[in-house]
Amino acid sequence: RGLTDLREMPVEELCSGLEQKAPPDLQNVRNLQVLLSGHLASRVSQSSLASRARSAFLSSLKAYRSFPRELRSCFPFQQLHLGHLATSFGLREAPREVVKKERHERT
Repeated sequence: RGLTDLREMPVEELCSGLEQKAPPDLQNVRNLQVLLSGHLASRVSQSSLASRARSAFLSSLKAYRSFPRELRSCFPFQQLHLGHLATSFGLREAPREVVKKERHERT
């Protein structure tokens, strides 16, 4: 099983016993988070998912920014790391580049 089969592995199996149950080529991986986010980003950038990921990222920013006033102290927008948020959507571009590309696609 290679990286392409990783999505077929149940999450519980991946989290609970990665060292024992992982395919041999993944047993020596030190930072699984970096490996998975890189794999996700390469899949997103090589497909039609890139524009959808950009749109979803921007929509999540708008939603986060529009929390009710009472909740803003719990979810301070200024402390949100936009680069990390973009990475969670499989985007490799900086957040400013995401905005530029989204505007360009709309025109």
